Amino acid sequence: MIQHLPLLWNKAEIKKKKKINNLLEENDH
Repeated sequence: MIQHLPLLWNKAEIKKKKKINNLLEENDH
Protein backbone atom coordinates (compact mmCIF):
# COMPACT_ATOMS: atom_id res chain seq x y z
CA MET A 1 0.00 0.00 0.00
CA ILE A 2 2.72 2.45 1.00
CA GLN A 3 4.51 1.98 -2.33
CA HIS A 4 1.39 3.04 -4.24
CA LEU A 5 0.95 6.33 -2.38
CA PRO A 6 3.87 8.15 -4.09
CA LEU A 7 2.34 7.32 -7.49
CA LEU A 8 -0.98 8.86 -6.46
CA TRP A 9 0.81 11.91 -5.09
CA ASN A 10 2.83 12.25 -8.30
CA LYS A 11 -0.36 12.12 -10.38
CA ALA A 12 -1.93 14.78 -8.14
CA GLU A 13 1.18 16.96 -8.43
CA ILE A 14 1.18 16.59 -12.23
CA LYS A 15 -2.48 17.64 -12.33
CA LYS A 16 -1.70 20.65 -10.14
CA LYS A 17 1.25 21.62 -12.34
CA LYS A 18 -0.88 21.30 -15.48
CA LYS A 19 -3.60 23.48 -13.92
CA ILE A 20 -1.01 26.08 -12.88
CA ASN A 21 0.59 26.04 -16.32
CA ASN A 22 -2.81 26.51 -17.97
CA LEU A 23 -3.62 29.44 -15.67
CA LEU A 24 -0.23 31.03 -16.36
CA GLU A 25 -0.68 30.63 -20.12
CA GLU A 26 -4.14 32.21 -19.94
CA ASN A 27 -2.72 35.13 -17.94
CA ASP A 28 0.06 35.63 -20.50
CA HIS A 29 -2.40 36.09 -23.35
